[in-house]
Amino acid sequence: MRKVTLGLALINIVLLSGYSHGLTIHTDDPIEREIITFMKNWEKRFNALDFEGLASMMHIPSYRLADGKLEVFEGQENSRRKDDTIAYLKKTGWHRTDYERVDFVHKFPRKVHISVQFARYREDDSLIGRWTSLYILTKLEGKWGMKFRSSWAPMTGD
Repeated sequence: MRKVTLGLALINIVLLSGYSHGLTIHTDDPIEREIITFMKNWEKRFNALDFEGLASMMHIPSYRLADGKLEVFEGQENSRRKDDTIAYLKKTGWHRTDYERVDFVHKFPRKVHISVQFARYREDDSLIGRWTSLYILTKLEGKWGMKFRSSWAPMTGD
């Protein structure tokens, strides 16, 4: 009985503390703050399935290496790629993606390499899967943009 009471107390503390999914900023480093803010916006647009918004966050051409295939993004992506991605996510029961971690591998004023970990969840918060990826972001004309992603996560089930 004591274990159950303690467990319920911990659940209440978590719920009442305003726990939320996703990244938080725990650094004073200006580059790291900008990149984490960028990734929070990336997560928000991905979860909204806002492909035009994601494209606006890329420095074109942008690349994604996954499943042995190199995809090139050159702006407004074709509707087939968007439809395939949405169909695959729905097939898995996807409801949202949370970026859980951003580690800085290399950091320069106009280019960063980050190792990210993200998880995909169903609406009931059950886990679909967790993956790590390497992202390269570049800063051009004062704006950070996604240039390259090397990912283990499937997107279309091909």
